[in-house]
Parts: sequence; C-alpha cells; structure tokens
Amino acid sequence: MRAVTSILLLFALSASPFARAEDSLEYRVKAGCMLNFAKFVEWPKAAFPDKKTPLVLGTLGDNPFGPALENTAADREVDGHRVIVRKYKDASEAREAHVLFVGLKGESLEKAMKALAGTPTLTVGEQDAFIEAGGMVRFVLRDQKVAFDINPDAAKKSGLKIAAQLLRLAKIVNAKGE
Repeated sequence: MRAVTSILLLFALSASPFARAEDSLEYRVKAGCMLNFAKFVEWPKAAFPDKKTPLVLGTLGDNPFGPALENTAADREVDGHRVIVRKYKDASEAREAHVLFVGLKGESLEKAMKALAGTPTLTVGEQDAFIEAGGMVRFVLRDQKVAFDINPDAAKKSGLKIAAQLLRLAKIVNAKGE
C-alpha cells in the first residue's frame, strides 16, 4: 500500500511541471501570434511618427506569458520597426502600445477597453467577454489548438486595417461575440 501511495504522490508532484510546460507552450504560441498579428495590421501614420519608432507589444493586467513575449520579440523587426515589449499598469499609459494583451476581467476590463477605444492599439485578450467589451482579437482553444476570433469592426473604429490573410485564419465575430 505504501508503494502505491508513494507512486501516486510522485505522479501528482511530477504532473505539475508538465501542466506548466503545456501552459508555457500555449503562451509561446500566443506570443508568436501577437508578433505575427503585427505583420498583418496597417496602422494609421500617426502610430509610427518615423522609422525609428519601435513597434510595441504590451501587456496590461495579468501577464500569463512569462518570458515568452520578450523572447519572441528579441532582435525582431516588423516593417522596419524594432519590436519591444512593455508591461503597463493602467490603460492610459497602454495607449502607446501597438499590440496589447489585456489580462483584466470584469469591471476592470470594461474600464480599460473604454480608455483604449479609438486608439490605434490592436487589443488582444482571452476572456470570454473580451470581444463584447470592445476587444479586437480573442485567443481561444479549439480542439486543443490555439485559435482566435477577430472583430474587424472594432479594429476599423480604431483606424486599424486587418489584412485579409489574417482574417481568413480567424473566426469573424461582431461586438456581441457572434
């Protein structure tokens, strides 16, 4: 009986790192997606005053990426703009980001999305209510694979144009998430 208990305990302890490894892989994939989203979005000219203006990948609120976003962005450029990563504490400062992962929920999410409305920031999240709150891209898991929904109307209201190539890879939804 002790042997069985020891084996079960060992399995339980070893299962935890495997779960974290899967999460890490999931967020490495999502970090890669965020970088690639930037390649398929056209920003208004004011978003990049000059060629030296970096493309900012940002996070607001909970940051589930760990080092994945920084590792993905390291030494990268998009359309001649150096890619950098910033972590924001509030939506008013996050308005400078070009692609922003919003890790907020409930009332905090709604307030942040109102503060970001109309800015040339591609907002990305994974909460069920993200699109309904005004978000543009929502990560979802379909058949244990990372996929995404896009609300092109929300992007258009912020002056962003999402390329047809990216839209073809997504499920197109409206502000109601339908």
